[in-house]
Amino acid sequence: MDMYSRLKYYEELSRGLVSMWQAGCFTDVEVVVEDESYHCHRVVLGAMSDYFNAMFSSGFRESNEKRVCLQGVDKQTFEMILSFLYTGEDHINNANVSQLLMASVMLQVTSLQTICENFLRQNLNIDNCVGVWRMATAYGLQHLVKTSWTFIMKYFPEICGEDEFDIMTAKELILIINDKELYTSSEELVCDAAIKWVKVDIASRCSDLKEIFVHLRLSLMDIDYLKKLLVMDVIKECDCVKMVQEVLDKSNEEDDNRLASNYREEEVICMVGTRSRNPDPQKTEIQCYSYRHRKTFTLRDLPKETGPCFAVCTDGKDIFISGGYVERKIILHFVSKENKWVESRMNDGRWSHSMVASEDFIYLIGGMSQTNATMSCIEKFDINKNSCEKVGELQVPVSSMTLAVMGKMIYTFGGKHSNRQPATVIQCYNTCTGLCAVVGDLPSSCAGSVGRAVNFEDRVFLILREGQIVEFQNNCATLVCSSTKFDHFGAVEFEGRILIVGNLSGKFTMYLFDPHTSEVAESHALFKAAMCNFHCLKMVLSKKFLM
Repeated sequence: MDMYSRLKYYEELSRGLVSMWQAGCFTDVEVVVEDESYHCHRVVLGAMSDYFNAMFSSGFRESNEKRVCLQGVDKQTFEMILSFLYTGEDHINNANVSQLLMASVMLQVTSLQTICENFLRQNLNIDNCVGVWRMATAYGLQHLVKTSWTFIMKYFPEICGEDEFDIMTAKELILIINDKELYTSSEELVCDAAIKWVKVDIASRCSDLKEIFVHLRLSLMDIDYLKKLLVMDVIKECDCVKMVQEVLDKSNEEDDNRLASNYREEEVICMVGTRSRNPDPQKTEIQCYSYRHRKTFTLRDLPKETGPCFAVCTDGKDIFISGGYVERKIILHFVSKENKWVESRMNDGRWSHSMVASEDFIYLIGGMSQTNATMSCIEKFDINKNSCEKVGELQVPVSSMTLAVMGKMIYTFGGKHSNRQPATVIQCYNTCTGLCAVVGDLPSSCAGSVGRAVNFEDRVFLILREGQIVEFQNNCATLVCSSTKFDHFGAVEFEGRILIVGNLSGKFTMYLFDPHTSEVAESHALFKAAMCNFHCLKMVLSKKFLM
C-alpha cells in the first residue's frame, strides 16, 4: 500500500469511528466523570490510553464492568481528552494546557502528553517558567524539566521581578543559587534577589536567609557592596553579619587565587576551525559565543597546530581535538576546569577521520592513514589513563564520515570509500562487545555529503552540507527536509531546536530547525566566524577563563 492509500485508509477509519461515537453506535462502556456519563468504545480507549488498556485487560472486576467511574479529572477536561482520542484534535491553549497535561499523564495518553509538553516548551516565558518547572518535576517529565530549568537559569534577572519568584520556597531558591549555570551579570544581583525574597515575608523567612547566605558566592562580590550589606537591617535581623565579615577579612587575597570552581559557568557555542584570514590563515582557532552576553570569547591557543582535517568532540566540559594533516598522531585535551591543553598520542596517525565521546573514553574511527589509505581501525582513548588502544574495525573502511552516539552504540554515516567515491553505508559499533556491523544506508541523495550529527531526545539528526536534514531512529534514516547548501558549517542543539551555522561563498547565515515540526527557518546571524571546515560544540565553561 502506497503512502496516499494508507493515509486515505486511516482517514476513512477515523471518520467512521467519530461517526459511531457521535451517534452512540456500538458503544460498550460508560465512563462517568463527576455527574456526567460518556458512552465510549473500549477498543478506542484501550488503543489510545495505557490506563484504560490496563483497566480493560487486567482480569479484575473493572475489566468486565459496563460502567466506570473516573476520579481525579473534571468533566470539561475529560471531554477534550475524549475528543482527542477519537479525532486527534487537541484544542490546547494557555488556559487548559495544565489540566490537559495532568489528565493525559494520569490516563497515560502519551501522544496528548507529548503535544502538551511541546506547547508548554514553545510558550515558556518569565511569567510561567517556574510553574511549568514545578509541574514537570511533579509528573517526572524530564525533557520539560530540563527545558524549563534552563529557561529559569537563562532569564533569572528578569524572573526575580515576577510574582512567581516571590512565592518560591527557600529550597527552590537555594537550588537556583547553587546552579553554576545560573546567568547573572554579577553575584551582587543574586544576593539582592535573595534579600528581596526574604522581605516579601520577613517574619517567616528570616530564618531561611542565613541558610541561603551559605550558598551565595560572597567571595566574588565587590568589597563596597559587602560593606553595605553589613549595615542593612535585614542582614542584622537574620543573623548574617558574621558570614559577610569573614569574607571581608579575607578580601586582601588576589582574584587570581580564587578557585575557578567558585565562579558561575556560562553555556557557550564553541566554533573550532581553521582561520581563513590573515595574519595566520592556517591557524586553528576556537571562538566561544555567549547568546546571553551577545559576545564572543576565545580560549587558550592550541599548543600545536594539527593542520586541516582534524577531528573534534566534547566530553562533559572538556574539548578533544585529534589528528590532522600535519600532526596525525596528536590528541589535544582542553581541561576546562584548569584552563589548559594536555597533549597525548594515538597509535595510528590519521586525518579526515571522526571521533566521539562515550562514557570516559574517546573513540577515534576511520579516516586516512599516514600512507593516505582509507582506514577501518577504531581506537579507544582512555581519558583517565591518558592512553590509546585498538578496539575494533569498521566493516567498511571510510573517511570523512559523520558519527553519533546512542547509548552503547556508535553509528557512522556515509563518508568516502577507499577510492574516494561517496558512501551511503551506516555502520554500528558496539562499545561493549567491540563488534561492528552494517545496519543500513543513507538516502542515495545524501551519499558522501559532509555531515554533523545532533542528538535530540531519543533521535539523531544529520545535518548535511548539501542542505539535507536526515532523521535517524531505530536503524532507519529518513530524509525529513532541506535547508541550504554550505561550504563550511556546524550544528548544535539550542533551546529545543537545532541551530545550523554556516557560510556559502563568504556569506555567513544561520538556520533554526525544529525537530518537532520538521520546519527550517532562517535566523538573524548574531555572530560569524572567519573559519574553514569548522565544527560547532555546545560547552559549559567557567566565566573565569572566558576572555
